[in-house]
Amino acid sequence: MIISASRRTDIPSYYSDWFINRLKDGYVYVRNPVNYRQVSNVPLSPDLVDCIVFWTKDVRPMINKLVIIEKMGFDRYYFQYTITPYGRTIESNIDSKKNIISSVLSLRDKIGRERIVWRYDPIIINKRFDIAFHVKSFEGFCRRLHKSCDHVIVSFIDIYSHIKKIYEHPREEDVFYLSTQIKEICASYGLPVQSCCENGLVKHGIPHGSCIDKQLIAKICGRELKLKKDNNQRKNCLCCESIDVGTYNTCLNGCTYCYANKGKSLSMYYDEYSPLLCSTLSDEDNLYDRNVVSCLNKYNQLSLF
Repeated sequence: MIISASRRTDIPSYYSDWFINRLKDGYVYVRNPVNYRQVSNVPLSPDLVDCIVFWTKDVRPMINKLVIIEKMGFDRYYFQYTITPYGRTIESNIDSKKNIISSVLSLRDKIGRERIVWRYDPIIINKRFDIAFHVKSFEGFCRRLHKSCDHVIVSFIDIYSHIKKIYEHPREEDVFYLSTQIKEICASYGLPVQSCCENGLVKHGIPHGSCIDKQLIAKICGRELKLKKDNNQRKNCLCCESIDVGTYNTCLNGCTYCYANKGKSLSMYYDEYSPLLCSTLSDEDNLYDRNVVSCLNKYNQLSLF
């Protein structure tokens, strides 16, 4: 199985101790985001966890703990690392981009560029963040990051119901022009670029990619994996199946565009020793054991990178 840690919150930034304790204990409880009282018990062991995909905007609280994870046998992982050009009015708890970029370089030195994916996501286009702003910002990031990541993923903002009063859908002509500029900038630095849930960017020269990436996971594992497409994601998502161990309404990054925070924050209930993230099991909950298996094809070896 593939563990996603996590689309729903920033585990490396805020909950790394909890995650490491879950690996030590060999299991994690995960609430069903649609059916709150349904809780699955997911076993965690190196022979079952084929790869871990970490999602973060600041790896620094976790970076020196990666050795602990590896010593437990969980050495197959990679990072989806989001770095956008917005300041604290949009991402209120994110440190300066200079410091964040430095953390990417430190992470590269520890695990290699092949296990880092830079996300320039979401792309917000308005009077403040216009085309010129993004071209300048993206080129500047690309110049500093192109030797520290495997590829970059771009995506334009999705307008969820709770942010309609703040943001608007970008105009098609702006998407076309900026996509063309991004493609050319990436080509000049030799950095592969993909899109996330953006079928329309293919015609602008940016191929449709996946975040839970079967090919990248196979390279990291050194073997082919029998992975299916994740039908629980958005229609245009190409990600393969994974189990997300995060919890909505727990991220503390303070991003105004976020889809994962649209209710009361649950971060106050954080207990690093709890099987559930920012929650506790009650008598009303229905706990069941999740049936999981390794997806590795052990008879088909691949060369690493």
